[in-house]
This record gives sequence, structure tokens and C-alpha cells, in this order.
Amino acid sequence: GIEIEEFGGASFAVHAIPGGLEGLDLAALLDDLLNDEDSPRGRRASLREKRERVAARMACHAAIKAGRRLSMEEMRRLFADLRAYRDSETCPHGRPTMMYLSRHELDRRFGRIE
Repeated sequence: GIEIEEFGGASFAVHAIPGGLEGLDLAALLDDLLNDEDSPRGRRASLREKRERVAARMACHAAIKAGRRLSMEEMRRLFADLRAYRDSETCPHGRPTMMYLSRHELDRRFGRIE
């Protein structure tokens, strides 16, 4: 879904990106993809593996970053999207996307109990 062509030297012209990725740091994504070192040495990744890694990286680069303020509608949409996917417990890197905190733990963290 990303259409690029050489533009001279180390430059590239981007002609198209997939919908929903507007505002993406495309330079960082392309650098990440071009410097792919996830494949074990001596083994070429299959086309399926490459597609999955590209999709995971695109999702990571397009993700909502820490500190970004969201509107109530954006938060509702994020939770609805999260519930819609079967593998939503972790991000593509394996980090958790959510965790359970008991009422007791919340009270403890906010200094309401010792």
C-alpha cells in the first residue's frame, strides 16, 4: 500500500500510503523496514513473514503514543477496536495492551491505603 520511487541519491518520492496512516512518520517507518534485521542470519524470510513484519511495523508506527491526549470519542473508538480483535492482549512486540488492577491495587497506588 505504500508507493515509493527513487528520487535521486538517498531520496525517495512517496506517491501513496494506506488510508488511516496520515500523519505517520513515514521516514522512520521506511528506515525501519529497509534496515530489517529480524530474520535469522543465513535464512531468507518467506513472503508471508515479510508481510506480517511490515504490517506489524506499520501498526506500531501508526500507534497512539504515550502522552497523546485523546478525545472521548477517540477513546471509545480505541476500546471498541481493541475488543474487536482476538489477539488484542499484546502489541506486535509482545507488550501488554491492557492489565487488570483490582480495586485494592488502585486504592494502594493512589495512596488511599498503605
